[in-house]
Amino acid sequence: MDLTIEQEKALILARARARRQAAEAQAEGKPWERFRQPEAAVAPDQERERLMALARARKRAAEAGLKPWEIARRQQEEAGLKPWQRDWSQPQAPEAQPDLKPWELARKQAEGSPDPAIAAYTAEVMSGDPARAQAAVVKDEFGRMPAWQWPLVAADGLTFGLADTLGGYLSEATGIGPTREERRRNTEDARSRSGLAGTAAEMLGGAKTLGALPGTSPTQMVRNKRLAARLAAGGVEGAAVSALTELGHEREVDGTDLLTGAVSGAGGQAVASGASKLADALGQGAKRLTGQVPKVPSQDELRRASAAAFKEADEAGVMFTRKGMDRLKAEVVDDLGTAYDPDISPKVAKILKRLDNATPTLTELKNIRQLTREWYDPTGKKDITNRLLLKVRGRIDRFIEGAGEDDLISGDNKAAAAALDKARSLWARAEKSERVEDIIEEAANRQGPERATRTMIGKLPERMPNLTPDELASANDVAQGTLGRNLVAYTGRALAPQSGALGTAASTAAAVSGLLSGYPSAAAVPVLGAGAKMLSDRITKRKAQRLAELMRAGGTREALRGPDNLPQRLAKTKRDLLARLLMTGAISYAPALAQ
Repeated sequence: MDLTIEQEKALILARARARRQAAEAQAEGKPWERFRQPEAAVAPDQERERLMALARARKRAAEAGLKPWEIARRQQEEAGLKPWQRDWSQPQAPEAQPDLKPWELARKQAEGSPDPAIAAYTAEVMSGDPARAQAAVVKDEFGRMPAWQWPLVAADGLTFGLADTLGGYLSEATGIGPTREERRRNTEDARSRSGLAGTAAEMLGGAKTLGALPGTSPTQMVRNKRLAARLAAGGVEGAAVSALTELGHEREVDGTDLLTGAVSGAGGQAVASGASKLADALGQGAKRLTGQVPKVPSQDELRRASAAAFKEADEAGVMFTRKGMDRLKAEVVDDLGTAYDPDISPKVAKILKRLDNATPTLTELKNIRQLTREWYDPTGKKDITNRLLLKVRGRIDRFIEGAGEDDLISGDNKAAAAALDKARSLWARAEKSERVEDIIEEAANRQGPERATRTMIGKLPERMPNLTPDELASANDVAQGTLGRNLVAYTGRALAPQSGALGTAASTAAAVSGLLSGYPSAAAVPVLGAGAKMLSDRITKRKAQRLAELMRAGGTREALRGPDNLPQRLAKTKRDLLARLLMTGAISYAPALAQ
């Protein structure tokens, strides 16, 4: 009767166990064992050759009905073993046979070469290491783990090991089912059989458990916060998961376990954040290559479009009532307050006079507002006229954007309403972008452009209540900075030579004294500080310009960057899942790596 290869292996192992038991009984001096004829001992090399021959025979039988390309594919799959899995004790290539045809030589080489899988299995079983032999037997007996057994490993990860522990306690109390040790051993065997599939199931089970707790885990509470907050939350969550895993597997929790969990959680957040940014950048690059990124209008283009929209609204019959114009004038005077003096601020006086005699149209108000921009001097930070001009400009903007029915006279209602909405939208985009550009220009004339830019943009949410959520987030990003940008900024502030004759002289004296005293590295400190300051100024300016672009585009991230493609959607929705997968995987493998 022909046996399958699995049956042959089981028979070989059974014979080996019988021989070992006979030898042990003989050593103990049992009379009935002394007269039993033991089976002839088989040398390891002979046993290996037997397995090799059996594998080759069954391989030829299996390939008898295969097509040539199917045989080639099978050989390629079998050749995918790592170098340490191959049996290098066997000859790797037969001697050349000059009398054979090439196809005959290839066939002979295939017939005479050892099966890599059988060679690897034999090497593991005969290695003398019980753990390696047990793992090889488990994998060989069951092969790949069936799909229905995946929940066995996934449940262990899903409950951080508590499934086996609690189930074992229940079985021991009722006398029904496997004990804790048996359940744990079954899970370990299933994990060995499943290989990467079981590891993935266990990691996914733990990650899904954490993701199923809406708003309760530390990382979910700070998912939209900055990286530093997410790293800290990841460390806390990792330490808690590590402690639960140790308790679930009935192991003692010590400081090393908590530290391992904290590092795994923080590291998972860091790697996931980097991967998310990389995926977002790749997705944006793909959109640029395919022309899917919207074109953002320049400030001049937006001004021309705004002027055309105002003219269109005027032609549609949109006008302000005299009551509305009087209310605007009164609100401007209230905003100026006692700080206004026509003799000290004649430009403001001219604007108030023009408001009294203005034609109540959108175009006229736009022209008056343009005067406040042209007469504003960015170099005169503390000039009273500058502050008053800003107040007048802000009041005109709020009046146009919030004018109600009592303030407007419309001709053709539908056309007027459409023209007014378009004009207001373009007006708001231009007005907000101009405000940011004014800040950039004014900050460039300050001693610390980076700090001035961040300070003034940080005040925008108070002065511009019409910011969109994306604009508000971008403004906060400029004002608060990130961990890396703040580090560069602080380095530049601390080490860069200060502006002015006194600051430059002090920095130069420090560098020269360092060189003369034998410390040439002292000269590098001002250079490092100057470089950090230049880099910080450039990054902050670019971030502010990006905010202005966002405002000109329409105030939404999609309007600036285009609709998210697949990599960008994955970067936004799967970052937390990736972080938890990395964390649970690191915690699961930590005990094995420590041994």
